[in-house]
Amino acid sequence: MSDITHDEWLAELERCGAFSGDEGATVTEIAASTGRSDKWVRNRLRTGLADGSVAMGRAPRERLDGLTARVPVYRLVSKGKKGGGA
Repeated sequence: MSDITHDEWLAELERCGAFSGDEGATVTEIAASTGRSDKWVRNRLRTGLADGSVAMGRAPRERLDGLTARVPVYRLVSKGKKGGGA
């Protein structure tokens, strides 16, 4: 297992916890609203996360079994501003 620096760890935490609440949409919600497949949406989100135009957070959503869970949600941000902003 490789060692990770403190700065790399902080950057990863910031990226994963970019925002909280329900400011974003899930992959399934984006796919439904755009008429595209989940796979197509995931590929575009991956690109956006890499270039800083998409931020990821977690928001509560109801699961199929009726329980609530915090799931990944995504939103567009100003390019290069990883971690939020609009």
